[in-house]
Amino acid sequence: MNKDACCSKKIFTIEIDYSKRIYGFDVFRGIGVFIVVYGHGRQFTPFLPTFNSFLSVIGFWLMDLFFIQSGYLIGSILIKTYEKEKLFNLKTAYNFWIRRWLRTLPTYYLVLIIAGCLWMLQGNYIFLKLKFIGYLFFYKQ
Repeated sequence: MNKDACCSKKIFTIEIDYSKRIYGFDVFRGIGVFIVVYGHGRQFTPFLPTFNSFLSVIGFWLMDLFFIQSGYLIGSILIKTYEKEKLFNLKTAYNFWIRRWLRTLPTYYLVLIIAGCLWMLQGNYIFLKLKFIGYLFFYKQ
């Protein structure tokens, strides 16, 4: 195996010790994902007005909890990386962020393309609009 293949494999792999996993975080994360997906599609469930109102009230609190949890988990990963390598420099930070982005960006672009296709089915050609191009590059006009 050549050096480049070895380095790219290291970037794409994450060593997980399941014996130390905090399953409560997974439950909260799953609930958070459900709430976000349901919240963005609740106009399709007008027959559940009480649940939609309840979701509107607790949605902000759950988002705060979600961000706190994400900060804790990312911080834990950084601390474990430091403890394992006994140093933290620009290369370590760069590898960390590359791994995070390579796990996040494919899903972001997939959802963005699916949402654009669904808008096109409704007759809104968002792909042709400058706003959509801004979303591709994380720029909000």
